[in-house]
Amino acid sequence: MSRKVSIQKNSFPKTDVRYWEGKVGFHTSASRTYSVQIQHANRRARINLRTANKAQAALLARKLYLELCVNGWDETMRRHRGEPASKKVNVTVGEYIEAAAAKSLVSPKTYVSYVRALRKIAGDIAGETKRDRRDAVRLRTLTPEKIEAWRIESIRKKATDPLKERSARVSANSLILQARALFSPEMIALVRDIVEVPEPLPFAGVKVETVRVPRYRSTFDIMALLESARHELATSRTEEYKILLLGAMAGLRRYEIDVLPWTAFRWNEGVIRIETTKFYRPKSHNSEGDVRVDPELMEVFRGFFGRRKGEFVIESDSPPPPLDAPYGVYRCHAHMRALLGWLRFKGVISRTPLHALRKEFGSLINARYGILAASEQLRHGGIAVTAKHYLENRQPSVLGLGHLLTGERTIIPLAGEVAS
Repeated sequence: MSRKVSIQKNSFPKTDVRYWEGKVGFHTSASRTYSVQIQHANRRARINLRTANKAQAALLARKLYLELCVNGWDETMRRHRGEPASKKVNVTVGEYIEAAAAKSLVSPKTYVSYVRALRKIAGDIAGETKRDRRDAVRLRTLTPEKIEAWRIESIRKKATDPLKERSARVSANSLILQARALFSPEMIALVRDIVEVPEPLPFAGVKVETVRVPRYRSTFDIMALLESARHELATSRTEEYKILLLGAMAGLRRYEIDVLPWTAFRWNEGVIRIETTKFYRPKSHNSEGDVRVDPELMEVFRGFFGRRKGEFVIESDSPPPPLDAPYGVYRCHAHMRALLGWLRFKGVISRTPLHALRKEFGSLINARYGILAASEQLRHGGIAVTAKHYLENRQPSVLGLGHLLTGERTIIPLAGEVAS
């Protein structure tokens, strides 16, 4: 008499999905998804498989078991929960920059300036000049004490010359502020799960001085400059002439001029509209806005518009730079460089002659209409920035009591001079 042999599901090896078909089930009567209890390496756990399909649950249970055999409990459960890979520890400056770049929401140009500042400080502290060596500096070595010492030393080197010392203070403060932005609370919250963040943070408590920057003072006659430009640039160097007019009579920034489209001109409204385009990302949300200009300027550009060859106001054979291009990359670089030489020859002695035109524009608006109008035309976030950096007080502020000295003779005559 033959005997019927029954094969139990649990007689299958754990590598067989049929084994797990008998192991998955609802944890409680109220459960809506399957779970499984797995024992491995002296540890047992019930795992929610997050599916209401039994066949799929068995497949998932088998997969979990195989991963446990290879990766162990911690790594397998991390992956099952969807957690990110184990974060890097004792990271380098370069590794932190890479992690921050993946999470940062600031504009590429701004981010590049932050990174450049951090690399500069890290390189100076470590005594490294090459970029790859600066990136290899361990982030935890950039302690607040070392950064403060770097700040003091960079200023002390220039202390023998008051002008150079002031410049060094401004430079050090600027670098610290930019590099410190990479360690803002918002950024730390974004990268903390990717890289180990040192404690204390590199710039925690580092002093930033309030350095008084000299207020703008005009060094040239804008009317004479525009008259010279009309005779020397308007016909033979047209693109340079356009750049000068947009800087001096509309106060536009260099980057704004470089990729300014003809659509920015609102002919009937008498304004130039600065707004986001596919080639231009504003410096800040305040940078967008309308700049009201003289009707005569609109007429001049209406003539240029009639002879246009492309979509941009300034003609150039170079394509627009990508939005993540660093500062200093322009499609009209050749025209701008030529104009800078012409401006310096004409007495615009500023380190940044094109920006001096913008400051002159703001100063003239302030003298005629007040600081609020100047701030709006320059598209600043508030009048504090306008007052601090862009304005020259052109109103005489003398005491007005000079008439009390009328008839006084207090100057000692030079030898040979006969007093009247």
